[in-house]
Amino acid sequence: MKVNLRKAHAIQNQIQAEMVHLEIIVDVVLNEFQDVTTQMDDAHGRSKVNRDNWDKLCEVMHKIRRSVGLANVSSGLSDLLTDAAMLDRKIKLYSRLVSAPKKEDQEVLQGRLRKLKDSEKSTFSRFSMDDRVVSGIFTDDEVEDFRKQLAAYKRSKRDIQDQILAKNVEVTITLDSDAEEVLKTFGIL
Repeated sequence: MKVNLRKAHAIQNQIQAEMVHLEIIVDVVLNEFQDVTTQMDDAHGRSKVNRDNWDKLCEVMHKIRRSVGLANVSSGLSDLLTDAAMLDRKIKLYSRLVSAPKKEDQEVLQGRLRKLKDSEKSTFSRFSMDDRVVSGIFTDDEVEDFRKQLAAYKRSKRDIQDQILAKNVEVTITLDSDAEEVLKTFGIL
């Protein structure tokens, strides 16, 4: 059976959910009113069935992940995902640069610093937070360049996301009959 990568991802999520719900019994709570042998045998039997089912689902998950990994590489999807991750980092940095404070005019900065220097404050209060001048370091032109670069990165990211979506729909993997049977048993297919 062939499934596209998008469906394979959904199947993997369903397998994980099913595996979480399989109770792997490791002990049993007994009381004086129960038949110990029956309770122990019952718990042991349920644990064995659930462990076997968990193993089957784990094997199918492994087969799907291996197939998806190979398909990602052969289709170029891995490269696209790597490029998307790089663009995410660049978008994060340039978003920060675009919102950075702008560089103050040199004369204004010099005037503020002279005013601080000439003010009559004690040495102790001279080091408070009010006695400092803060200025951005980027000019308006630099910030505008950052804005343009950010827009270009965002456009590139949208293009790559479109390519990723297309590949997730067009690239397929093959589930063998054993995997298909296990998935049908658990109502996943």
